[in-house]
Amino acid sequence: MPGTFIISFDCEGKWGMADRITAHHDRVITREALIAAYGKILALLTAREIPASFAFVMAFVLTDDERRDFGPELSDITVNGDNWLRHYRAAELRGNLDGWFCPEALELVRRSAQHEVACHGFRHVPLSEPGVSRTDAEAEISSAAKVAQLKGINLATFVFPRNQVRHVEVLRAYGYCGYRTAPPTRRGRLSAMLREFHLRQKAQDRLAITDELVAIPAGYFLNWRSGPRRLIPKWVTAARWRAIINDAVNNDRVAHVWLHPHNIIDGPETFDVLDRLLMEVVSARRRSGMQTITQATYCQQALCNPPQC
Repeated sequence: MPGTFIISFDCEGKWGMADRITAHHDRVITREALIAAYGKILALLTAREIPASFAFVMAFVLTDDERRDFGPELSDITVNGDNWLRHYRAAELRGNLDGWFCPEALELVRRSAQHEVACHGFRHVPLSEPGVSRTDAEAEISSAAKVAQLKGINLATFVFPRNQVRHVEVLRAYGYCGYRTAPPTRRGRLSAMLREFHLRQKAQDRLAITDELVAIPAGYFLNWRSGPRRLIPKWVTAARWRAIINDAVNNDRVAHVWLHPHNIIDGPETFDVLDRLLMEVVSARRRSGMQTITQATYCQQALCNPPQC
């Protein structure tokens, strides 16, 4: 095959920063802004005819009535010595859960049959943090399964919160076929920014299947043009991704990009960078037949034609 392109979105709302909510998040991450962001991204994907995997924190998609029914599952949990839901509880007491729930985002994604609805946990609990046990992991994944059943969703792939891959064996018990692997260990924000200037960046090799679960290449985070990251010129990001895409085409590797839909809310120029990247993908597909698929389709292909271990 002449290379593979995957785009996945970590769909979180405020759950993604549940332990570090600030006034900025309260001001920016609102239901109205989230609906607009998802609509804009989906329109772009439709225009470029590119399917995507939207990995949802399953609590995020609950309606008000469903949230009340899931009260027992929305229980407190200690992560790294603190209650993971402490900011959520404060918002609950104030009677303002704006940005914590947005079922409209899921419905927007489901209107297009080309996209995959994947899972990003239930409360976005990072599974490798101190205090998080296997029992906690099972509770997260089983609660997510209950939401999926309620919504009529078949969850096939999993994106671990904070990219902390652990308790993979639990996924198999709940019928998943694959998961997005963890990117290389981070060494601080400066190091992450410097990696954005790697203009000879390679795509990633296909990974071996372990215990009937497909390890999906981790991919790279799309530069979020917010804060100091805005200093990285757009042409640098474009050149880096052109190198990744060309390497995928020339060596039959995987070019996987991931980001959060809310990144285009407080970093609106991120959308321009995404659009430019997708145009490169469309060009590669037109000239070389690069395939553009979801994580679920990637797993199906790997299970039918497993790579050499």
